[in-house]
Amino acid sequence: TCALPIYIFSDRNSLFIIDGKGNQSKINTSFEGKTKTYYSADSEMVSRKYYDPILSNRIFDYNNEKNCVIALSQYDIIDYEKGFIEIISLDKKSVLERLSLPETSEMIPIISDVNQDGILDLLINCSDGYLYCFSLKNK
Repeated sequence: TCALPIYIFSDRNSLFIIDGKGNQSKINTSFEGKTKTYYSADSEMVSRKYYDPILSNRIFDYNNEKNCVIALSQYDIIDYEKGFIEIISLDKKSVLERLSLPETSEMIPIISDVNQDGILDLLINCSDGYLYCFSLKNK
């Protein structure tokens, strides 16, 4: 278990954490894929993430993992019409899941018990004009 973070920020391929004791750590969240470039028939590896993923408004427990955060990649560079989220364990220092979104998004991922059923929900507004609500219920 990590000490409670007081500051978390992200770049394209990493999550940086500073805890309440001043300790610094980094989680590699790189996600690559193959794509064809417009000027060549050859494939190359590229980061699928958009620059500076947006982090969720809170830390939460997910599938019996404590201290998780969500990072939203506004666009998937290989499929530019979609975005995706990553559920990242601060304790395991790894990405637990990557989940595609129906469209791109620029909204901060909001985690709250919206319908007050005791289960946290994830709210994301996508570019298609819909507000999506996903349950973060433990499996």
